[in-house]
Amino acid sequence: MRTVSVLVAGFAALAAMSTRAEVAPSISRTVELRQTVDMDCIASATLGIPGVASVTRPAPSEPYVASPDEIKTDKFVYVAPGFGGTLSFAPGFLGDSIYFRHTVDFPDGKPTPEQVTTVRSFMSMVDRTLSRRCNIEGLDAAEEECAAISCPKAR
Repeated sequence: MRTVSVLVAGFAALAAMSTRAEVAPSISRTVELRQTVDMDCIASATLGIPGVASVTRPAPSEPYVASPDEIKTDKFVYVAPGFGGTLSFAPGFLGDSIYFRHTVDFPDGKPTPEQVTTVRSFMSMVDRTLSRRCNIEGLDAAEEECAAISCPKAR
């Protein structure tokens, strides 16, 4: 009986620890696009945004589903003053859409409200630039999600 009590107590402790695990602060915007996207344009347009110091495209593409022979995710990582962002493009499973996700993480901890405002404005500028320069429709309909931080009036 004592073994069962110890196991139950151990599982309870693990469960309590997992509920206390902190989520890394981030802001992300996601939207399903119903068109093809020119990835060379994404790299060029992002690098042309004032304040973007560099854009890298990690290779090879990461598997989006279980099999490496199936759909891949294209990702671009940019560096801006004081933060960096990721632009991810993943084809829908049926191949009739592309899921776009724009994310900025805060690895140094919770940002100030001013930093959140600055990053959100910058993310909007990136999205508008990609929409205009690469002819991407629907980026303005992206759903914004903020993890472990407050984003008043998230769109």
